Amino acid sequence: MAFSPDGTKLAMVHCYHSELFIADFDRCSGELSNAKIVNIPYDSTTIPNHYHRKPLIA
Repeated sequence: MAFSPDGTKLAMVHCYHSELFIADFDRCSGELSNAKIVNIPYDSTTIPNHYHRKPLIA
């Protein structure tokens, strides 16, 4: 979860569902508005190779 530098936007990534949640944030009231969910396309070619390595067997 992260806020924009000016504190007016909130963003969260839901890795399991590959979604990005973005909303306007009112710093005075703490309320969220204009929420949007963006689907993040999954592409295994963009994942670094170390995630695909097999565990070492002793």
